[in-house]
Formats: sequence, C-alpha cells, structure tokens
Amino acid sequence: MIITDITTTVLKIPEGTPIQDATILAPRPGVRSQLFVHIHTDEGYEGLGMAEATPGTREVIEAALKPVLVGKDPLDIEYLWNQMFWNVRGFGRKGVAFCAISSVDIGLWDLKGKILGLPLYKLLGAYTDSVPIYGSGGWTNFTENELIAEMEGYVNSGIPRVKMKVGKDFGKSEVEDLKRVEAVRKAVGDNVTIFLDANNGITGNKPYTCKKNLNNFK
Repeated sequence: MIITDITTTVLKIPEGTPIQDATILAPRPGVRSQLFVHIHTDEGYEGLGMAEATPGTREVIEAALKPVLVGKDPLDIEYLWNQMFWNVRGFGRKGVAFCAISSVDIGLWDLKGKILGLPLYKLLGAYTDSVPIYGSGGWTNFTENELIAEMEGYVNSGIPRVKMKVGKDFGKSEVEDLKRVEAVRKAVGDNVTIFLDANNGITGNKPYTCKKNLNNFK
C-alpha cells in the first residue's frame, strides 16, 4: 500500500460571540478556521488529520510535505515523520512548519488505525482507558455573568474541570482577574477544578504575586 495523494480542506466555523484573551488587542470575530488533511492511498483507505488553519500551514503541506510522502508506505510513520522534519528544517522547526507536520502526523495515525482495524488508543499502547477533560473558555471580554454562565454550563454537563482566561487588559487588571476567579469559584463550588490561562500575558514578577492572591480560591 502507498500514499497516492494528500489534499486539504479549510472549514470556517462561525462561533458567534467575539473572543479576547491577554494577547488579543481587541475582541476578534467569533470565527474559527479549521484545516482538515486527507491522506489518500491506492487501496481506498483515507486518513484524516486536522489543525488550526493558520496562514501558511496549507502551503507547507502542499509544497514541503506532500512531495516526500506520496509513493511511500503509510504504515512507516516514524520514517515519514523524519522525512517531513528534514524537509522543513531549512525554514522552520516550530510554528507553521510543525503545525503542518502535526496535522499530517495525526492523519497518518488515523490511517494506520483504519488499515489495521484497531482504535488509536490500542496502537499507542492502551496505557489507560479514560482521559480527563475540562471545559475551556472564559474569555477576558466576557462579562462576569457571561463567564459564570459558561463555566456553570460545563459543570452542569458533568465536566468537573473548567479553564478560564486571565491577564485581562494585557495583564494590567489583576484586581479584575481576581474578582472574576472568585466569582467563578463561588458559582461552581469547591469540588470543581479551575485552570487559569494567561496566554503569556502576565510577565515580570506578576505571576508570583498573582499566584499568592489566587491561593484563596483553590
């Protein structure tokens, strides 16, 4: 069996409410672009990978990854991964280049599972039969009521962990961050784990002082 082609599809998904975190200057339109990678074979099997449709990812797949994959055995994933790595080393070892490699890698594992008739967790060793999940959101431009409604929605759906954004106003509104975390803690109760994501927006000694103040809401 060999890989005969690699094609991509971009899907734009409207999300409705604009979103903002510590690194976004203004709330951006609520639209997410998703890239789907289709790995075709001569025996009719197709692997599906995916990634965020960041600018350039599709072009890297088409120009740098597809040429080293077409004609190869799709089951040789480690070999193919190294071929992809060495073919992008001259222009990127992170960022867009690795987003492209990751999306193809996901597709190769999906393809291998379909060919062998096995679920992916079996191919990866079946270390566990469950994976903890959390509900993610809590954007910094949400009002307190919107924030609480979202976090409570996750918990009411049976999800015992939630993640919210902090670093409001590029890390300049620590008092507001603390108020928002306190409000969420009161809303979801003490048995729910709360994760905080500052998106690298809190710098200097602020992470230390912020952590000390947040200890009250563990």
